[in-house]
Amino acid sequence: MRHLTGSLRVIALPLIVGGIAVHLWLGSMVGLAVAGLGIAAHVVVAALGSRWLRHRNQSR
Repeated sequence: MRHLTGSLRVIALPLIVGGIAVHLWLGSMVGLAVAGLGIAAHVVVAALGSRWLRHRNQSR
């Protein structure tokens, strides 16, 4: 499991940088009207991911 965690840390930085670049690119094509929907979607996904991780860690 530690090997997997280390691999995820190595992959995390390029994913974060790539994600920011994609968000800036998409943000430049859509207006501020869509920004609220994007923020809401990110909050929902973060909450679901956090809940899944908590459940996954408790079951071990």
